Amino acid sequence: MRKRVTLTAMAALTGSALAMTLPAAAVPTIRAADAPWVVSVGDSYISGEAGRWAGNTAKKAVVDLDKVDALGKTAYDDNPDGTGELIEGCHRSKSAEIHFGRDTLRRTVNSMNLACSGATTSSAFSSLLSGRLFKPGLDFYQDSRGNKGQAQLLKEFAAGHKVTMVVVSIGGNDFGFSDVITSCFLVYLVPGVPHCHAKTSVKAKLDADAVDKVTKAIVTAYRNVRDAMRQAGYAPGSYTIMVQNYPQALPPDAAANYRYKEDYSRLNSGGCGLYNDDSDWATSDFLSVVRGAVARAVVLSKVPGIRTLDLTHAFADRRLCEKTVKLFEDTKLPKGSADKGADQLEWIYAIHARGDHQQESLHPNYWGQLALRNCLRQAYGEGKPRSGTCTRMTAGGLNAVKEPNMTFTPTSPPMYATTLFAATQDSFGGNLGGAERDGIRSQLESGVRQLELDVVADNGTLKVGNGKPGSGVDTSGRNPKVFDLASWLGVVASWMADPANAYAAPITLVLDLRTTFSPADLFRLNSALHTAFGDRMLTGDLGGIPVSDLYGRVIPILAGDANARLAYTHDLATDPTVGINKSGLVITVEEGPQDTLWYWTGRVDESAGSVTWLSHGKYDTGQSPAVVLTDDNTVLEVHQSENHNTLWYRLGKIDDHGRVAWRTGQKKPFDDGIHPTLKLLDSSTVAEVHRRDSAKPEYELQFGSIGPTSVTWHDEADTDIGYFDNHIASSATWHISVTAGWLDNGSSRKGLAYRLQRVGSGAGPVQRVTYPQVAGVECDRSDSRADWTELLPYCFSFGTRAGTDDSVRTWVKNMRASGKPVRVWGFAAADAKLPMPTFAATDHPYADWYRRYLAEHYYST
Repeated sequence: MRKRVTLTAMAALTGSALAMTLPAAAVPTIRAADAPWVVSVGDSYISGEAGRWAGNTAKKAVVDLDKVDALGKTAYDDNPDGTGELIEGCHRSKSAEIHFGRDTLRRTVNSMNLACSGATTSSAFSSLLSGRLFKPGLDFYQDSRGNKGQAQLLKEFAAGHKVTMVVVSIGGNDFGFSDVITSCFLVYLVPGVPHCHAKTSVKAKLDADAVDKVTKAIVTAYRNVRDAMRQAGYAPGSYTIMVQNYPQALPPDAAANYRYKEDYSRLNSGGCGLYNDDSDWATSDFLSVVRGAVARAVVLSKVPGIRTLDLTHAFADRRLCEKTVKLFEDTKLPKGSADKGADQLEWIYAIHARGDHQQESLHPNYWGQLALRNCLRQAYGEGKPRSGTCTRMTAGGLNAVKEPNMTFTPTSPPMYATTLFAATQDSFGGNLGGAERDGIRSQLESGVRQLELDVVADNGTLKVGNGKPGSGVDTSGRNPKVFDLASWLGVVASWMADPANAYAAPITLVLDLRTTFSPADLFRLNSALHTAFGDRMLTGDLGGIPVSDLYGRVIPILAGDANARLAYTHDLATDPTVGINKSGLVITVEEGPQDTLWYWTGRVDESAGSVTWLSHGKYDTGQSPAVVLTDDNTVLEVHQSENHNTLWYRLGKIDDHGRVAWRTGQKKPFDDGIHPTLKLLDSSTVAEVHRRDSAKPEYELQFGSIGPTSVTWHDEADTDIGYFDNHIASSATWHISVTAGWLDNGSSRKGLAYRLQRVGSGAGPVQRVTYPQVAGVECDRSDSRADWTELLPYCFSFGTRAGTDDSVRTWVKNMRASGKPVRVWGFAAADAKLPMPTFAATDHPYADWYRRYLAEHYYST
């Protein structure tokens, strides 16, 4: 069975508790000079579960257990006199990370631990131990027996204390991670029993509806923390909510990194009895869903000022059963809590499927808790908490307060360009040609967030195919049975429309244009994208946008044929002229290649101070065109023959869609000369000036009366007034000018451009005459120097074929430095040492090497 492509973080195991409550406290006046308090809420991964034990031992004798018992039997006693737990089973240990004591300036910071092992987002009764036991969730629950949820407890505590930070760890128990690990542990080495990750009940925990439900529950939990503080009298900005995710407790790539073989020693000695594939699935696939839900909930909650602490790799080389650490009895340490224990022992407590220690299984132990405490202190800093990642210092050792040395790296939110996304090339090809992609929908369901479709223009239609319609297209399974582009875009749109996918990372849709595209084809492409995705689409320079701001969006990118990309981004026509009328309708006419004549029509967007271009097309052949536009949308165009000095005109009208319907079936001659120019005198009269020939600067003036289907020319005479400037046109409200090139910060740019100016105001900026930029454009490493130079100002991403030579490595590194997304296609196992691209596009998204690559680079789903 194929495995979903995802990355993860460790969720908390479910514990149990007896119904007890925090004693009511008087509400004193909070003074600014009071020492600050920090409060922890959530589950066992922040309550301090397993914080009693410094390392693991395979021996069962009390004398042996005492050697790894760092805190003794009172480790979890948190009532006022230290004789028991306020809520039995919450396991709020004395080593819990919240008790970091002082900030980085050595100033006192008080702490309160309200978290509870086994807690979910909602308060509930548990039957994991005898009886029905209350587990306070992160809500405002209250009942007649005095049970209260953690949000209610937080509100009551914060009202009487100066709380500056609330630290939250929640969601793992909502996903049922404890049940999953227990299931995997119990099937280990049992003949004939399927591995646990293949069980229907386990896979159901990753069902889209289930993930959506838990994500929404976490959103509510974060909002409950905000509401508790608001009800306690705190204004926004007067405190910080710090959301932390879950550290990996098991080594990634189990076959390579477990110190025990897949035999009884792993179970009996290591306390990590899991099959390699079950362990890898839990450490990557399952936990990526947990981490993704925690991260997405931060954004979806819309709670301002949340900070995040990424602990994913905090326990690297100190995870349970990892090759780099040992059991206590395999060291020469006198006790597990001895200073050197942090560098030799595991930081995760072993798995116990039953018995007294089951609840403590697979949680950060004494050293793990102290490591997290160091992380949290650094995140708190000088009292202004920051987001960041925390990892173990490679050199090891302890700090001045006997905590493992950890490195805290402040971070900004993950940005689109610098995040890794699972990606496929030739996504339409399914499993053809030895690839293993499956269908489009299956790719999306497995976490692929960049798809690539080859698109061809075919007799007025757009089809999917490698060079021709249907070539290399897999229509089996849930893929469309036809080749039209709209059907394939519809698969993506349908998946995005599912509420369960509303929180997915953005889908980057690469459209590889495999043929020449006419202006009409490019308009069809825009229309197809609009129809499929509507306001879900985004384009522009998005590299520096946080990924969380792009959830649920699609980002189209055009790759492939350089001429098609050039035509989409800018028009290389020459000698443009322009007309405008009182309603803000605009028309330009210009010369294209090989003496072709083209037009653009558009409409002024007054609020944006720009023109929205509506239609573009070839209308004739010739040279030196000029145009005027009347208030009833009538177009009069004149031009010179490409072969002779004959002057021609065409009459037409612009419809509501911006298309020009030419009234004259063919152009009509009206004189001889060169370079005709026009000036609109009133709604039905124009003046026209041209030179007689190129030899002498002699000009001729005549007038034209515009009729329904033709123009009557009259009163021809010599003149010395010179040409009319048809590069400029005016209405009562707007001036517009057009040009075939412009200066951009001192650099010369080619392409049709305009400048719009409201009458009586200053001139606006130079803007391109081009299609609405529904899609971005990719610059390809294989582009010619000339094409690269022309495209570069408009490229929002870069692409190259994968390769192991130094030139590819250098190119990827340099392009990443630009701050724009980088796509590397043909990505194979040998390319894993390349600088990380944004999109590592492969034919094998389910392969173990690819999943490991994604997991190692903390990718986004």
